[in-house]
Amino acid sequence: MTHSIVLGPQRCRLLVHLCVPFALLFLALSLQPLPAQELREFRNSEGKSLQGELLAVEGTSVTIKTNDGRTLKAAANVFSPEDQAYFQSWAAKNKPKPVYQFKAGFAPKRSSIERTEEGATKVTYEKWAYQVTVESLASTPIEKVEVRYRIFKTTAPVVGSQVNAGPRLGRAGKYSFLEGKHAIPLMTLRKSITFSTSDISVNKSDLKGGWVYTNGSEEKRTEDLEGIWIKVFHEGKEVFELVSNPTKFKDLTW
Repeated sequence: MTHSIVLGPQRCRLLVHLCVPFALLFLALSLQPLPAQELREFRNSEGKSLQGELLAVEGTSVTIKTNDGRTLKAAANVFSPEDQAYFQSWAAKNKPKPVYQFKAGFAPKRSSIERTEEGATKVTYEKWAYQVTVESLASTPIEKVEVRYRIFKTTAPVVGSQVNAGPRLGRAGKYSFLEGKHAIPLMTLRKSITFSTSDISVNKSDLKGGWVYTNGSEEKRTEDLEGIWIKVFHEGKEVFELVSNPTKFKDLTW
């Protein structure tokens, strides 16, 4: 069934009266010019000026599109102090969203070794650290990066006067671990950052010939360095991790 509505002359004149102003308003809005780009007059240290729009601030350089269509890239410090302050303000407001893409590597390194005899026991005290390298593969610079790490070792009832020396260790499953962190102020594309972790002690003890423990326990007691777990954080958010031995540490949580 089709429904139809018939309007009288007065009602038609009322609709026309109401619709025309709205049509004119819509037409006026559609003809409004688009907002102009943020043009600015920039001056260098010699007083020369150019008019254009700031497109990018990348480290110590800026990119400006001039009002005649050219794109210029220059060092920020050649401009006036007022312009440099503007660059900083603009960069803070137009900070690009960071892209997280990292690669990392590590290598254990023995920092020191001491062999000594304490009564009937021969003791070896070793300290180990890792050389950690982190590299950003993203084109956008990333500020205030923090690398956190845990270094794991198996523990044994080593006998020695210095066994418990050094920082307090955490416990995870059958492993003890040393926890630390390293701050990186700025990471840029393909520029690797290398640092050394704190030392963790790895000790050994062995009874001299002819001596035994009265409880029948093993004469040799050895701790072993087991690996490292690395996490990268930005603004409190974990953005990357690397585990030296995922199979060995699969049941651990951090």
